[in-house]
Amino acid sequence: MGPGTFTKNVAVIPMIRAAIPTILLVLAPAAGRGQGPAASAPAPYGATPSARQRAWHEREIYGFVHFTINTFTDREWGQGDEAESLFAPTALDCQQWARVAKEAGLRGLILTAKHHDGFCLWPSAFTEHSVTRSPWKGGKGDVVRELSEACQRNGLAFGVYLSPWDRNHKDYGRPEYLTYYRSQLKELLTGYGPLFEVWFDGANGGDGYYGGAREKRVIDASHYYDWSNTTKIVRELQPGAVMFSDAGPDVRWVGNERGTAGETTWQTFDLAGHFAGHEHPKQTEGHRAGDTWLPPETDVSIRPGWFHHTSEDSKVKTAKQLVDIYFESVGRGSNLLLNIPPIGAASSTRTTSSRSAGCARSSTGSSPTIWRAGNRPRRAARAAAIPTMRPRERSTATRRPTGRPATRRPPPAAIGSRSTSARPRPSTWSACARRSPSASGSTRSRSTRGKMGSGAKSPRGQASARVASCASRRSPRKSCVCGS
Repeated sequence: MGPGTFTKNVAVIPMIRAAIPTILLVLAPAAGRGQGPAASAPAPYGATPSARQRAWHEREIYGFVHFTINTFTDREWGQGDEAESLFAPTALDCQQWARVAKEAGLRGLILTAKHHDGFCLWPSAFTEHSVTRSPWKGGKGDVVRELSEACQRNGLAFGVYLSPWDRNHKDYGRPEYLTYYRSQLKELLTGYGPLFEVWFDGANGGDGYYGGAREKRVIDASHYYDWSNTTKIVRELQPGAVMFSDAGPDVRWVGNERGTAGETTWQTFDLAGHFAGHEHPKQTEGHRAGDTWLPPETDVSIRPGWFHHTSEDSKVKTAKQLVDIYFESVGRGSNLLLNIPPIGAASSTRTTSSRSAGCARSSTGSSPTIWRAGNRPRRAARAAAIPTMRPRERSTATRRPTGRPATRRPPPAAIGSRSTSARPRPSTWSACARRSPSASGSTRSRSTRGKMGSGAKSPRGQASARVASCASRRSPRKSCVCGS
């Protein structure tokens, strides 16, 4: 070997590397020749998402609207005996709700059409405990329709929350109630356009009015609702809608209401023995080789409670807290459902310190500056919205422990997984993200929620310990969607 041979050989390496893509393009057709269409793509590995789930993943962040008679009684949970006349908004403006949600970068809104107190925000044909007996618009109003149309006008998706537990209805806990519940479900599925999500809460049974019985009723949540037949109704009437509950069938609860997904978040789950209203030990993390694609949804309120309470006006989460929540939910492979409760009887033109999903209005009353992390997350989270934020500056829950390599190759069974040690790419969802010990726990047990009295705050209201106000000043502009 001559003295210059080694140098010449090394110099050839870049030329070989540059030629590899061309060689592969030439060889690929020959390699697949004679093998038929099956050679064009590998077979899917394990559980895979449905078309409706893929569309849901792309939404990433959307709003929860907790608004009902509780807004006017200053409670989190109504007892079911509230007079319909208490529901008396003076200037309800669903267009404003949708407009501010759109400006804040949310991609949809889910409305509590009926909460546990049983009061219906639409004129249901199956009960008088609804807006038809309220003074609002002379009993001819329909909040569900107004918000549905407002979402369509503003380019937002629309979804409904229909509480399985009804503390007003006389037949709750008996088989007859299922006919009533499914009849109301059909009203919502057929009268308000396309829905992107139907939300089934996990609170089941407890004390209530129950048509005047005023007693405690306990149900077997694993069998009472006959969920397999109830979900068939949704599949038939709204095939594009995903269904949320502790156990799906399309989207699962993340296991806490802090706004935090597990740093290890598997999109797959073993459903055997799991049902709506039951909190599974793997609720947050999921199962590495689960038999069902069941991604988590992280629900959290911008306030301590889920409904608007004037006493909490100074306790709205800050923009920094909301950015942390975004990275620790969407950034870890979950969708974020951010609750923004409207105010009660006050007009939307009321002069307040406007606080919304990271929305800060200037003191001059000019156009609002919006927290854009949920609008174009891959760009905004790295640019204008939070220009100074670097991965190491996020909360300690997402920091890489000292000594751990920056990236790690997932085991063969983790095909489709990704690590969140680098800056998260929220819109790219996959089977897994790494786990944080601080995010693995659950802050509540849904099975205890039915034991609360009429005046108690629910675990929803107690779960959010972080409270503060948005980075905004007093403004003469209209109030934000949160109305705080």
